[in-house]
Amino acid sequence: MHPQPVMASRGPNVARDRRAGFSLIELLTVIAIIAILAAVLFPVATAVRVRAQQAQVISNMKNIQTALGIFKQDERAYPATLGPLVFGRGGNTQTLGGLYPEWLKTREAYHSPALDLPETDVLVQVADDVAVNAGIIAQSIPAGAKDPMRDSGAQMYAWNTMDGHVINGEGEPGTWRYVPHYSRFRTLNTQDPDYKRQLGFRNPPEDTVVTWNDTFVQKNGDVPVRGDYLVLFLSGTVKKYSVKQVADRLSEYNWPQRQEIWRLKPY
Repeated sequence: MHPQPVMASRGPNVARDRRAGFSLIELLTVIAIIAILAAVLFPVATAVRVRAQQAQVISNMKNIQTALGIFKQDERAYPATLGPLVFGRGGNTQTLGGLYPEWLKTREAYHSPALDLPETDVLVQVADDVAVNAGIIAQSIPAGAKDPMRDSGAQMYAWNTMDGHVINGEGEPGTWRYVPHYSRFRTLNTQDPDYKRQLGFRNPPEDTVVTWNDTFVQKNGDVPVRGDYLVLFLSGTVKKYSVKQVADRLSEYNWPQRQEIWRLKPY
């Protein structure tokens, strides 16, 4: 009688081996789930980051407003600029300090975390079309109220996002232009309904716009598309206005409406 061959027991280990890997369908399912989660979470994370950056800028603007109030008490007038301004050409230049560094100790208050600007002191020419727009020509402003921001040779530092903003031009610093937002005088028309809401006067009302920050506005070329403007009022209040809100509230004014943001009132 021949012995029967002994069959090796397959046991439960084989079943475990078969289950050790993932099938193609399982892998595709996992990838699809990850893609869905990313699509949901990425916008949320972006929104959280933007809100945190806006909170930082709002805090900076309130610090600037505090320094502005102290400056007004000391000098009995508002400064020509919020940050350092260099004007003139060649060896005949002057620098106006604005609030920094005597009344505002750190230049970080001028920066927006939404922008990746150079940390070095890059000077940017104030845009020529802004220096003479709306009839605001330095020589025509009433005596004692000359605004050097409107000087044709004025230059601002690229890190200063509170006096205005930088237009990058062709991408190289030499092609950049600085568009100011802060100004003591914006109109000379005494019949303008907002004429008295200008910092060039001794005691403008508290709903006067000091400046605005547009580093959270997305643009198509030079046209605002979406995002928020942060507007600082003389009262110290900072209000957020969407691109649509600005367009609706300033619809009676010619484009670019962003140059008329000083006409906004707090809501």
